[in-house]
Amino acid sequence: MLLIGSVLAITIATQIDRKSNLVNKRQHQKLVPLSQIMLIHSISALSLFALLGYTLENFETNWSPSLIYTILYLTVFLSIGSYWCMFFLLRRISVTKVSALAYLSPPVTMAMAWLAFNETLTLQEWLGLGLAAIAVTIVYRFDVNPRNSRSGKLPASGFKVGQATR
Repeated sequence: MLLIGSVLAITIATQIDRKSNLVNKRQHQKLVPLSQIMLIHSISALSLFALLGYTLENFETNWSPSLIYTILYLTVFLSIGSYWCMFFLLRRISVTKVSALAYLSPPVTMAMAWLAFNETLTLQEWLGLGLAAIAVTIVYRFDVNPRNSRSGKLPASGFKVGQATR
């Protein structure tokens, strides 16, 4: 349930941010700084997880140097860094292209494990990596936005083959 709630929350926040950015651009207003967006996101997440930590575990923790390092790594790089990159990209490219990048996360993690830890990958894993890469390439290569069609009408296939994006 927590996973579904967190995905739903980030989806809603992304849509609100995207809509406000589009409205601000149309009205020639200044965009909300990414640092402010990240502050609001972090305070919201902190309040929710602090409440859960207190009610479920009473804030009991066995502190160690490795735990502190892990918390810092997860907070700085995986939370703040990845969400900042996502909101940064949402200001420059379409939501479709940003969400397509999420499909590269498992293959990149798999490739890093193969390189760093010498893990053995199966044929199925290599095929999955290739399939994800091809899918993301298709999303980035072809413009599937019907408004970019010269006639203004959506082709039967949904996009013009060979119509590349910039």
